[in-house]
Amino acid sequence: MFDATQPSYRSFRDIFSEQTSSIVAWVGAGLSVSAGLPTWPNLKDHLIKTIRDKARNMAEEDAKQLLADADGITSEKNPWVAFQRIKKSLHTATYSDEIKRAFKSAETAKIPESYKLIWQLGISGILNLNLDGLATRAHGELSPGKALLEEDGREAGAGLVFLKSPTRFILHLHGRIHNPDSWVFTHEELQKLLASPAYLQFISTILTSRTVLFLGMSADDIAITHHLTRLREANVQSGPHFWVTDRLDSATDALVESLGIRVIRYKNSKGDHSELREFFADLKAFVPKDDPAPPVALGGSAATSLVLPPPDELARRNAEEIRQILNAHATNLLANADDKAYAQYESFLQDYDEAIHRAWYLSDKPPRNQLLGYELKGELGKGAFGRVFRALDSSGREVAIKVLHQDIRNKAEMLQGFRRGVRSMQILSKHNVKGMVPYEQASEIPTFAVMSLVNGPDLKQGIESGQLDTWAAKLKVSADIAKILQTSHQLPERVLHRDVRPSNIMLRDFWSDPDNWEVVLLDFDLSWHKGALELSVVTPQTMNGYLAPEQLDKRKGESTRSAAVDCFGLGMTLYFITTGKEPVFAEHRHANWASSVKKLLSEQKCTPWHSLPTRFARLITNATRDRQDERWDLTQIQGELARLSEALTSPTSTSSAELLAEEIMTRSGIAPSYEWFDNVLTASVTLFSGVQIKLTGNESEHLIDLHIVWHRRGEEDWKKVGKWLPDAIEQASSSLKGVGWAVRSSNKTAQSIAFHCTSSVILAQKRLTELAKGLSQAAEALRFS
Repeated sequence: MFDATQPSYRSFRDIFSEQTSSIVAWVGAGLSVSAGLPTWPNLKDHLIKTIRDKARNMAEEDAKQLLADADGITSEKNPWVAFQRIKKSLHTATYSDEIKRAFKSAETAKIPESYKLIWQLGISGILNLNLDGLATRAHGELSPGKALLEEDGREAGAGLVFLKSPTRFILHLHGRIHNPDSWVFTHEELQKLLASPAYLQFISTILTSRTVLFLGMSADDIAITHHLTRLREANVQSGPHFWVTDRLDSATDALVESLGIRVIRYKNSKGDHSELREFFADLKAFVPKDDPAPPVALGGSAATSLVLPPPDELARRNAEEIRQILNAHATNLLANADDKAYAQYESFLQDYDEAIHRAWYLSDKPPRNQLLGYELKGELGKGAFGRVFRALDSSGREVAIKVLHQDIRNKAEMLQGFRRGVRSMQILSKHNVKGMVPYEQASEIPTFAVMSLVNGPDLKQGIESGQLDTWAAKLKVSADIAKILQTSHQLPERVLHRDVRPSNIMLRDFWSDPDNWEVVLLDFDLSWHKGALELSVVTPQTMNGYLAPEQLDKRKGESTRSAAVDCFGLGMTLYFITTGKEPVFAEHRHANWASSVKKLLSEQKCTPWHSLPTRFARLITNATRDRQDERWDLTQIQGELARLSEALTSPTSTSSAELLAEEIMTRSGIAPSYEWFDNVLTASVTLFSGVQIKLTGNESEHLIDLHIVWHRRGEEDWKKVGKWLPDAIEQASSSLKGVGWAVRSSNKTAQSIAFHCTSSVILAQKRLTELAKGLSQAAEALRFS
């Protein structure tokens, strides 16, 4: 049975189940063995045998040389050097044909279960060392008709485009079997690949921004160790990454750990890799839960030596003196962070309940405006959970103090939420996360937290001021919020927010320095508590449309300990940023939610990139899907925001075929609206005449595909259509060719027409408006009836 208690496995399982990092699988030949395909040693042996077979029909001297080569290659331990020598001995034609023959069965072989299990994890992509195409076939079988971005390792520059796309990808690092020019088998080919700046950048980006799961490969593969060693030498923080293996030796462990990869082991004593299936099954079944957080002591109090009077006597003293004595004793009790200390603390709270009640008395009027070393100077906000004060610390510096209502201490869920929030803020402050208000102190008697004071409005006020009404400003705010969340998620402690909403987002220096304001996220885990619904510490009656459905209703297989919760809150915050409307509870479940969002955003034109509002609307709907496993993750959200920002600021540099295809459709104006199909990256519209026009972003080929199709439906006035059809076809074809569309095929019969045209991404970047105009003219020519 697979050992699910391994620390390395638990670490990976937490990342996977909490969805705090996008996962990429890096797979080797071991995954394809069960399909009858050769490993590297098997392929080497096959090719050496081919050399020996070839020698039998050669002249004696040449045969001796070939056999000597075969002997030398057999003893060569470095596989890259061995294949270099094999290629030289066999020559190009035989070498290529024999490798193709060795992998011929991949076209029809049964797809190994491991490939399917990997895709079922919901990973964002695969780095594939295999030429066999089984990873592609597995994806096609599990998600028929769904787009998959594919590229070879030598074209990794295009792969950088993949990393910003929400669509799954495969980068075939060592090529694909049908294209020998893409193969990476020899030492020379490997060195050439590793010398490619685009390839190195792609791999480095993967290793520093994703969690990589290595499967089916040897630990000392130079194609992997090169990158990890390079990053380590450059002091680049990479990982965490994990390698799943049935090798149990300590040497493997030492090598892999030295490269920053943790080893997850399974036993394969029966040779059927059944424990590997258990690994996948446990991953999918696990539902994370919040760990209980310890009590919060003020710490650093100068009054720790104060004597603790009996409860009745203490309750008669003034509120500030009560607070000082109670906190001093609490700090002493909690000096040892163990279960015994926590039990003593809970008993202490019960014994001094009346005094603790008195400790909640607060005033911002002198002389009673003291709070454990802070001077309260005025109330900044008041809500259902508590109040926020502007205060001065002992040095006269301004701070913000959030004081929760005292009934919080009698509600376990809410008190735990506060404790988790304090722990979260401590972690974020320790890591100096940009965009997070520094945490300073906290106490449970009374329950409060001290943070730096942010000068500026919250996001709600910023939007309502009308000064964030450009797409550039909206994208900046959106991207900044997403980046803060992603940074907190990817800390070793994986901090979630779980109450992302405009009132918890501040715009520091928005009024005083309008050119250099920054986004600041407040209240990590402080504002939301299970059962609290829409209530916020600051805002008394905000809508709870920002809370993910699983925060309000317990659902099987879903957890509030998930980054998907933050994705939902972010999606709804983006809805507010772009529409100015507060989301209503469960509004995302309405059948017209997507069309409503699209309609609202389409009213906000974007001249530099016409399709930006429509794409942003889809981003919102994808982030706010009801089911956790259907929502875009933060990597997908960030990638789309980055692509839209690039399109807005530099339209001629946009290199995504998908974005260009949709932009051409939008600019053509051939219909008031079109359908977008995420599965196939296609914009489609059907004219009144029955002509269907489709534009597809072909990322792998760096092309925009245009298909125009018409079939006679039997209800047309055929005399008119027959009369107009030849001229219409000729005019449409001329319009497309005239602006640069390359006509790949054109089929015309008395009953139908079909055009297939393409434009390269490079041409589309330069002639976007012209290509759209040509499409518009072609569509106009085909509006026969």
